[in-house]
Amino acid sequence: LPQVAPHGEHLGSALRRVNRVTPPKTVKSKHKREISACAMKLDALTKELAVPLGKYVKGFPAVDRLHPFEAALLHLTVGADKYEALLSRVNGVRKKILDAGKANASRASKCKSPKEAGLVLEEGLGVLENIYKKEETTMDKLLYFAQQLRRLPFVDPKLETFVLAGAPNVGKSSLVVSLSSGQPEVCNYPFTTKTIKMGHFDVAGERYQVTDTPGLLSRSDEERNEMEGLTMAALEHLDNLVVLFVMDLTGECGTTVKDQLDIRREIMTRFPEMKAKWVDIFTKADMFSIKEDEGGAGSTEWGG
Repeated sequence: LPQVAPHGEHLGSALRRVNRVTPPKTVKSKHKREISACAMKLDALTKELAVPLGKYVKGFPAVDRLHPFEAALLHLTVGADKYEALLSRVNGVRKKILDAGKANASRASKCKSPKEAGLVLEEGLGVLENIYKKEETTMDKLLYFAQQLRRLPFVDPKLETFVLAGAPNVGKSSLVVSLSSGQPEVCNYPFTTKTIKMGHFDVAGERYQVTDTPGLLSRSDEERNEMEGLTMAALEHLDNLVVLFVMDLTGECGTTVKDQLDIRREIMTRFPEMKAKWVDIFTKADMFSIKEDEGGAGSTEWGG
């Protein structure tokens, strides 16, 4: 992703560069040099504002070229429609600046006197500044989108991926820390993981990915939040997938064992092809007895 400059910083830098513009020494006539300087300054501000906008538009990937998992993350994070509409608006601003800048630079170069060129310069600079200043909200939103998208994980579709799934607070993040290079936040409260976190590990020279996903609750898709949507997107769209379903049978995670089993059954029913690559993991095993059956802990109904 391109580095998006803050709106005020970009404009201020552009104006400072314009002030350093000088006409070429090959122009001998002082009269012509002053006229030329006015046209060159308008051309310089046009380029200083428009070229970065063009790089932004080209640098952000087109939605239809993304991997399905990346497209799902984009939709859940900033919204695919909003993303495309914003890039279209940025491109529209770029075109406005180019049109206004070229027109005024041409006017300045055709002026008969330095005074006339100076008036065109002042007017033209004001027009370009106003176009850009009116789009402060647009540029702030682009910066925000870039920051949000940069936090999303990089997924190599060629590598086998171990996806840790389960209810909130069952110990998925601790496992990622133990198994891989990933460093998710590890705390004892629900929904600590708010996005997809990636880690990597090597076995016998082979590279693998492991992902920590936000916890799922036993409820319909309509009731689920965006964090849960990220988990479902990982399960649906990641290639070469192995599911590590993590359960806490102590009841300390805040989700009953019955609800955890319901989540497990739902995933297996929705994605039956995953049964061949499925591993159940029980955390905090030293803290419970299968005979106690507190809060459903003794259930052996695996439904898969």
